[in-house]
Amino acid sequence: MKNLNDELAQKNREAESEKISAHSRINSLDKDKQNLLEAEEESAIQIEQYAAKLRQIEKENKRFDRDNKALELEKKRLTEAKLNAVNEKTVAKNAVSALTREIEWLRKQTEQE
Repeated sequence: MKNLNDELAQKNREAESEKISAHSRINSLDKDKQNLLEAEEESAIQIEQYAAKLRQIEKENKRFDRDNKALELEKKRLTEAKLNAVNEKTVAKNAVSALTREIEWLRKQTEQE
């Protein structure tokens, strides 16, 4: 009977030890779970911040695109104006040259008479 009591007492101690160990593992797992939940929450906040930053950058990109298009149109307009000015200059030079030749021809005609 003493052996049986000793054996039961030993098993009881082992069961208590396993129970304490199990509670310790449960507490550890609960802490790990809490840490993971906190990390998940922080990640969700970061994702939202990055999404907001992305939206802001996309707005800036749209504004830059509009500005670039406006600049391209202005450049095109100025290039066309420059080409028109060069053409007008060429026409004016040709007209002056033609008038100069005409004046020289008239002078020669006058001198010959």
